[in-house]
Amino acid sequence: MHRTPFKNLIPPPPTLRLTERRIALLVVDFQVFAADRSAGLGRLAAERGLEEELEEYYEQVGCARRNVRDLVTAFRARHLPVLYSRRVAEPGTVPPWVPTADDATASLVPELAPVAGEAVVTRAATSPFVGGALDAAMTAAHVESVVVAGLILGGAVDCAVREAAERGRAVVLAADACAAETYALHDCVCTQLGGGAVRVRSTDAVLALLA
Repeated sequence: MHRTPFKNLIPPPPTLRLTERRIALLVVDFQVFAADRSAGLGRLAAERGLEEELEEYYEQVGCARRNVRDLVTAFRARHLPVLYSRRVAEPGTVPPWVPTADDATASLVPELAPVAGEAVVTRAATSPFVGGALDAAMTAAHVESVVVAGLILGGAVDCAVREAAERGRAVVLAADACAAETYALHDCVCTQLGGGAVRVRSTDAVLALLA
């Protein structure tokens, strides 16, 4: 159990029904290099004999993959915006597992790929909001609240949640539609993020809020 005593000093976020606000789904960096064991992170771990170190991560990726698919399906069925972020690297930069834009592993995983009209924001930094394109896309779609899901929870997803909240949007983190390096880290990040303008919910709970 992770203690967050400062949160006892602030009131809990008010009840939110997603149908009452302009809502979008943000899928963060669900790319081949981060989701496929044979590419990127998985390939690097295999080269170094560290495959077992990533078992918990890939177990979470499998769960997140199914849940993101369900969220995407639900949002599209309700004609609600679905936005995607994608991270690429400039040649010769670190970390070494992030591919350049022309690498096939930089693409979003096929079953979660965007359809016509869905925005994809590409950047080289950790935060999906760097450069302003993502915020501009949300503003253009009149997004007031956002459900966040994707990879990796302790990196780009964390940044996306915090920065969306700082920009005045109500945020729902779909916890089981994200993956972290370990289960313990997943729990820790979710505990840290919850509260204030951020609600941490399961995918099933998010789908119920959309009903």
